[in-house]
Amino acid sequence: MTTPNTSLQGMTTPNTSLQGMTTPTTSLQGMTTPNTTVFKSLTTRICKDGLADLYMMSMPLSWWDALRYCRQYYTDLFSVPDQSTQNLVATTMRMAGMPKNGLWIGLRRHKVWGYLYWTDGEPTNYMNWGNGEPSDPVTNMCTLISPDNNFTWKDQCCSMKLSFICY
Repeated sequence: MTTPNTSLQGMTTPNTSLQGMTTPTTSLQGMTTPNTTVFKSLTTRICKDGLADLYMMSMPLSWWDALRYCRQYYTDLFSVPDQSTQNLVATTMRMAGMPKNGLWIGLRRHKVWGYLYWTDGEPTNYMNWGNGEPSDPVTNMCTLISPDNNFTWKDQCCSMKLSFICY
């Protein structure tokens, strides 16, 4: 399937069907969108309404710019509501060869009240922090998923430019 400003590139990965053929849980495609490259597209059950696509964007942006980009071109920065979703994200990141410094996700600390929230309104019942994280809740208000430590989460300064995950 090709849409304006989008080109599909075939990719071969184990246990994955491409370009219109899907397995029960995943369909991966390399894609190009306006001003950036999408590493992979993962179709999986991530919300109450059914299936949604997961887009891992290669261009580094601040957390706020990544949020704006996701909301303009997709839906939002990605939230990880449970272990099953975390496992799917980790598997996709492994197959995509993601950047070593991680990817922004939609979890942020409220600047005034200090509580954590997902930008899309998902409940914050599930957390996957790495050892010693969050490490600096006063200045590091945003969250990334890191391939360095088994795809656990780290808090980080929101102005740092990283790749990110939209859905």
